[in-house]
Amino acid sequence: AFAGSDLCLIVTGSMRPLLDSEIIDSYCVDANSDAWDNFNDALRLAAAGESGVKISFGGEAWAAQTVQKIHSHDFMAFTGHSRAAYPANSYV
Repeated sequence: AFAGSDLCLIVTGSMRPLLDSEIIDSYCVDANSDAWDNFNDALRLAAAGESGVKISFGGEAWAAQTVQKIHSHDFMAFTGHSRAAYPANSYV
């Protein structure tokens, strides 16, 4: 839907929630969560302002149309570009 747009759209998520679900009486960040790092990486990409739709996850970013989810429980759950068997020109 955003192909050819000048918008910069970054999609991210996490494998573990930001807040510790074991502590329900206050907001306590889960030290094992990947949410905060993924959110910060997405903000850095958005601040760069390069147009397009990108996925940011696990310290990496890819053009959205090249991303595949490869694992349901690992922090490195996604991959893109050539590692996902897409030729480099498939996302230009």
